[in-house]
Amino acid sequence: MSKRIRTARRRLIVPLFLLGVVMFLATSSGITKADKLTIKDIDTTFTSKNQPISIYSDPETTQNTGRTLNIDVNTWRTFQAAYNGNYATAFNLGGSQWVKASDSRPNELNVNPNGSFREFYSNGEATTIYSDPYLTQAIGKLDPSISHWEIIRVSNPTQADGTYSFDLGNNQWVGTTENARAINQTLFFQTGTKLFNSAGQATQTIDNPQHFTYQIFDVKTINDGIYVNLGNDSQWALFDSGTPY
Repeated sequence: MSKRIRTARRRLIVPLFLLGVVMFLATSSGITKADKLTIKDIDTTFTSKNQPISIYSDPETTQNTGRTLNIDVNTWRTFQAAYNGNYATAFNLGGSQWVKASDSRPNELNVNPNGSFREFYSNGEATTIYSDPYLTQAIGKLDPSISHWEIIRVSNPTQADGTYSFDLGNNQWVGTTENARAINQTLFFQTGTKLFNSAGQATQTIDNPQHFTYQIFDVKTINDGIYVNLGNDSQWALFDSGTPY
């Protein structure tokens, strides 16, 4: 059975040591998620693993065309990506045929113990549960009355960086969605990142050019955005404005 977790005790903001070279970060655009997606030209591939993935006519993936990808094809060329902050949310396969980034399927995965994630935050969403790390065999939904879940194992693509899916125990696998996130134990935040209190009021900005890595103590939804707590109640940062490395 999937396990609910307790949130951590809040503390004063304390930066951890700098773990490595800081990659480009986009700072928070406000109290909610990014107001507008950023569209960038790319030349990479999208793997469907022969699944009938839905096609949308817009980068926000709100206009379902009613068509799906051909199940006889596994790999598709991508021409554009839509980003919300640092996170790719959709890919254009050409001719404004957009697919959700969360629908991408890796060819091969390695399953490993969880070592870097604090929790899976379902954000009140009845996230689909699968019996396999490839997220192809749906077996149920998460209880929407619970948002905090312990992560036992993770799956990592063999030929790419990152984490694809998360085992909440007993082969109950979930993936991130537009509304659900796997919350890291620590995150990089750039100097100038806006901080808020739990009521959604701006309080300060991060001003620490020597350290960028911060421990995450809690996570919650504030005005439709997912925020993580870096210390006390005046130190909530938009999750999507940070990056794990």
